Amino acid sequence: MKSFVSMLVCLSTTQHVTNIERSMPLSAEYESFVNDRDSLGTVVIAFGHYVKWDKAPSAVFTSFLLAFSKLKRYRFVWQCGVNFAKKFQIPKHILIREWLPQTALLNHPKTVLFISHVGLKSFIEALCARVPIVTLPLFAEQHVNAMIVNNRGIGVDLDRYSLSAQKVESAVIDSADPIN
Repeated sequence: MKSFVSMLVCLSTTQHVTNIERSMPLSAEYESFVNDRDSLGTVVIAFGHYVKWDKAPSAVFTSFLLAFSKLKRYRFVWQCGVNFAKKFQIPKHILIREWLPQTALLNHPKTVLFISHVGLKSFIEALCARVPIVTLPLFAEQHVNAMIVNNRGIGVDLDRYSLSAQKVESAVIDSADPIN
């Protein structure tokens, strides 16, 4: 992975403090799910708690779900509203939870990819874990963070205006298996 260079502008009096909490061990549920011996690796999907999947256009959720459903050799751990997800048939290789131990999952040796809005905290956690990122920026600093990911070659960008299952599937395959 290439080194990280920030494009953010700071005042000369700014004191930089980065505090990525030490990851706790995964619970037995997560550990057994991500350590499936037939899996090519784990993909973590989290868009922060501001994103409410039940408020997003249904085509967005469906694009992700269809793409993940085709990629049965990966394990997907997806932060999403559980009640909302109950409206869909979720395959066994996709685990949906309201909350994720994101730092622990990103630092797990089986994790091969992070799909994220690239909010600052998630962005820093993924960089510290050295996990490739598929970005889908929505607002604020996320667009700059996505640009950094693309410019540094540590991931790819999805465009929310032209999102499709095929584009999500290609992004996962290309990013999770860079040799492919």
